[in-house]
Amino acid sequence: MTSTTTPRHTTNIALSFALALAAFMTAQTAHACMPPPVDRQYSGDFGFAPPGLYVATTQEEWEALWTLSGLQDDMPGFSEGDQTAVGIFLGPRNTSGFNIEVRGLNWTDEDGVAQLDYVVYEPEGMAAQVLTTPFAIAILNRTAPSIVDEAGNVIDTPPILLKTNDES
Repeated sequence: MTSTTTPRHTTNIALSFALALAAFMTAQTAHACMPPPVDRQYSGDFGFAPPGLYVATTQEEWEALWTLSGLQDDMPGFSEGDQTAVGIFLGPRNTSGFNIEVRGLNWTDEDGVAQLDYVVYEPEGMAAQVLTTPFAIAILNRTAPSIVDEAGNVIDTPPILLKTNDES
């Protein structure tokens, strides 16, 4: 008579694999339900704002920030109260090829203070020798009562509201 029992170590491996797969699927489902920190990002070489970091939390501020970009694209939608827009303007540079990546907001404490997380990549190799004013604007899927820079300074600079031709 032959035995048809499965060895214990095979059963344990199968059970471990099933549990690991279930944990992975649960994590993926939870991650899929959370919006990415950066909804959209736009950049260019010729922004119109003075160097600095800018935060827009209202529709009016968002429109002013988009105007400062100088981009000719249609202004993207913005959800006041659910999103925050940030602008990073580097000021004059002697070459092209700068790239700014906005990664999102990192919460620094329980009071809702968040640090803006971004990286500026300098040109590598040969780059055109031309005066540029690189910038990036990102729409974040989060809001925070206070946003700070890497030194801990509160970024409370709303975009400059430009006068239109019909205003006196």
